[in-house]
Amino acid sequence: MENALRLAHDHVYTARNADRLSLQPYVTQLLEGLIMSRQDMPIQLALQVEDLDVKSDIAIPLDFILNKFATNSRKYFFTDKSEADTGFISVDARRRDGWLHIRIWNNGNGLSVKDRARA
Repeated sequence: MENALRLAHDHVYTARNADRLSLQPYVTQLLEGLIMSRQDMPIQLALQVEDLDVKSDIAIPLDFILNKFATNSRKYFFTDKSEADTGFISVDARRRDGWLHIRIWNNGNGLSVKDRARA
């Protein structure tokens, strides 16, 4: 989590406008870094991220969401897949009607009934 937050600050710092960052390279670098840290299972990324700038006050919470999603996908939802199976994480981010719409998805196992009851 610390590295991901540092990445957000690095992107904001190196941007032309110190309050904004380019979403596409940021999300790509964040998720590739998280996925590469686990070599024991192949995980494929499908990123459809528009090349747009977002304010840092949107990027930082988005960082936490994507970081947690990717980490939990790796840790919990791909556990029963065989070595031949590939985990799949998809992120689609685009601006529509002035709003940033983000869809995140994986092909993992999901939560069992027991796990849902605890959540």
